[in-house]
Amino acid sequence: MEILVRGTFSKDVYDEIAPLSHEFSQMIEALNLENVKSSIECLIYFPVLTSDKFDLPTKSGRRYSRKDNTEFVSVEIAFDRWKRSDNIARFIMIEEGLKKAINNTKESRIKEESKNFIIEEIEEATKNYIKNKELR
Repeated sequence: MEILVRGTFSKDVYDEIAPLSHEFSQMIEALNLENVKSSIECLIYFPVLTSDKFDLPTKSGRRYSRKDNTEFVSVEIAFDRWKRSDNIARFIMIEEGLKKAINNTKESRIKEESKNFIIEEIEEATKNYIKNKELR
């Protein structure tokens, strides 16, 4: 199974979130998830951060592509919380969204045991990321 991280950001916050989302994406792509049992080939996670200036009714969503055997999941990051947070807290918000996306995936697509393994790997990678950032 593969997990990819992309994103949907409004222009006014792009410079804040794009570098963090890119670092998060690289961290996730470095995880060894080849042996994870799953009926889907890929989960593509889109953290969504848009200014409250844009009146969008639904910023979170999920769809499955049979053709690609891929689950596409968008999870909204709370704009007000984002603006009040430092970069470590923002990185964790991106992580929380992915964990939510994984936990809410149907059991028939990712078994509970596999979900737990993936989340443990993400949490460990995030701890290491934060530790390395704090040492700089």
